[in-house]
Amino acid sequence: DGFDQPRVVHVLGGVQQLVSSAPGRIAFVEADGLPLLLGLMSGGHYGTHSAVQLLYVVMVVVWSLSYTQECASKLGHAAGLVPKLVDILKSVQKEKVVRVTCAALRNLVGVGSCSSDMIGAGVMKALLHLQQRKWADEDVKEDVDYLVEALEGSLKSMSSWDVYAKEVASGRLEWSPSHRSDHFWKDNYKAFEQNDGETLKQLVGCLASPDPTTLAVACHDVGEL
Repeated sequence: DGFDQPRVVHVLGGVQQLVSSAPGRIAFVEADGLPLLLGLMSGGHYGTHSAVQLLYVVMVVVWSLSYTQECASKLGHAAGLVPKLVDILKSVQKEKVVRVTCAALRNLVGVGSCSSDMIGAGVMKALLHLQQRKWADEDVKEDVDYLVEALEGSLKSMSSWDVYAKEVASGRLEWSPSHRSDHFWKDNYKAFEQNDGETLKQLVGCLASPDPTTLAVACHDVGEL
């Protein structure tokens, strides 16, 4: 509903102009503007033209921020932002939204833990699906191909536990291979005790998810333990 409020349109228009320059990007981040973007990215359904249009503007702002190193680092540390970008990539079909989302993710590759956060949020499956689509804008294909190649390199350096822990931390679970692998559970059950049981606590937190797949996978995993 918030997407259709005139004040949201005006505020986002001003933010888009502000972050078109490097000093403006830094000023926006220093003014603690990232929670505004996260709130709008978590706005729910994008079934109307106005909702998709404003989501596009939000993604343009994120993409602009990702061009300044200091701001990109802040984006990478913003809790839930990278998984939300991946969720948008999975759920929104509009090409211009996909284009700027992929461009932002490309700029975040190698920034802090962003690459592994993308992998944990299930970006590889989404990217492989996007590779099968036809695009009017060649930049989309170029960015998707770049992300696949770059993240495949990151994936090779991650253990099955690293990938699983990142997925749980994202708060969105899918039936990826680890969940149904007897070898995974035999090899990694003690890892749940690490860091004061952080991953186990996050897994239990997934039991409250409104997403039916996340809830089903979380129930399965708790049962395995």
